[in-house]
Amino acid sequence: MLDRAAITDRALPCPPWSTSHDVEVAVRALAAASKKTGLAAGSGVLFAIGNPHVHTYWPAVLSVIPRLEPILRDGTEIARVRTLDVLLELVILSAPEPGFEVVETPTGARDLAHLVHEAIARLAPVLEAIAAPAAPAAPAAPAAPAAPSARAARLARELLGCLAPPPRPR
Repeated sequence: MLDRAAITDRALPCPPWSTSHDVEVAVRALAAASKKTGLAAGSGVLFAIGNPHVHTYWPAVLSVIPRLEPILRDGTEIARVRTLDVLLELVILSAPEPGFEVVETPTGARDLAHLVHEAIARLAPVLEAIAAPAAPAAPAAPAAPAAPSARAARLARELLGCLAPPPRPR
């Protein structure tokens, strides 16, 4: 499901207690999450990229978000749900670590919270597929991932709602 490439973008700072290797290990643990390990795997990702106790993240979050798409698309149900939990945490409850609110990009300085929102918004097609009502049951190919559960669909809809621009006043 996940390619063998490690997260190597050292230009994106991690928290002082984490390294790019720790981030890699956390993402792989999330991809392999089971009922027994799922909660710890989700927390591990948040801890590798920030401080979930105070709801902050570091720029390393930008290297993780694209790596979550294959888990959402092809992962097990528990991995998918825990990945949606991580994304919701990033969108709803978390903010950049003080001192890291702005990051340098090839186009100049950008607001990290906005970049995180944009990166998660790029996941919209797979989120919409998870949120869509289940199609009538048809025989699935042996390697096909299971249809999303009602819980995953609800979380995906909640996340899509957070990503939608607010309605314009009339």
